[in-house]
Order: sequence, then C-alpha cells, then structure tokens
Amino acid sequence: MGLNKEKRMKRNQLDIGISWLDSKIVFTEIEDAKRMWLGICNYTGRVMIFAPYDFKKMTTAVTTITVEPDEKYCEKAQECVNFECLLNRFNKSDFLSLFNESSGFSLALPNDFGLKNLWFNQGKYQTFWSKIIQYFDMSQEGGVLEYSEDMINSKIIQI
Repeated sequence: MGLNKEKRMKRNQLDIGISWLDSKIVFTEIEDAKRMWLGICNYTGRVMIFAPYDFKKMTTAVTTITVEPDEKYCEKAQECVNFECLLNRFNKSDFLSLFNESSGFSLALPNDFGLKNLWFNQGKYQTFWSKIIQYFDMSQEGGVLEYSEDMINSKIIQI
C-alpha cells in the first residue's frame, strides 16, 4: 500500500524548527508583566511569533513549520510577524485568533500592528536571534530556552 500523493513531502518542502526564547534571557531588566515568549523561525533566524509569558502552551503547540520556498509557501505565513519575510502573508485576525481577542495582550497591540516592521526584527536584532539559536545548538530542531539565574552572566546575552 503506497503513500497518498497528497501526503508525500514535495521535493523542496522543508520542516523548519521553531526556537522559543524567554524574553527575559535577553532583556534581563524586563518586568514580569511585560515578559513574553519569542518564537524564532529557524528558516529566517528572526522572530516569527510572540506570546505572553503565561501562554507557555504556545511553545509546545508550534514547534515546527512546513516551508516550501519555491512555491512561496509557509504554513504559518498568515500569523508570522516577520513582515520582511518573502513568504509572509500576515493577517491580523489570524494572529489574534491564536489568543483570546479580549485579553490584555491582544488589546495592547497597536492599531497599526501588521503594517510596519517590528523593532525586534530590525537593526542590531536582525542577526542576533540566529546567533542565539546557533549558540544553544537549536538551529535544526528548535526547542525552548527559558530564563534562569545561571544565564545572567552568559556572554550570549550581550547585544
């Protein structure tokens, strides 16, 4: 019994790991109310999604994505906040559907969210996230990296 043609991986289809990073690892002075999870796409090395820190279930719900560069396809293109990615097809409603739309997190997003690039994918941060992923050997499978007091003096935290 052979595989269904629809279920076979296409030649250029890639399964990409997502690396989840506790924002307190980088921004050690951040107050807990502003702490969040940053989902780093291992295809682009940039933040593709973020979630409130108390929404840890996101780190186990989104661990890999399917990408097909030749077809300009990404499984999470409608929810991706890396607005410069060529595969991005951001839709604010799709992003908000991941969370309770009346939560403080969703309501705190600016009205123009999705219309301009986010600061954590610009400037010095453009290459920073991929360096962290490489440093902690998460570039293939992804994973979850949560803050601990032992990381305070880590050389990777310096931007």
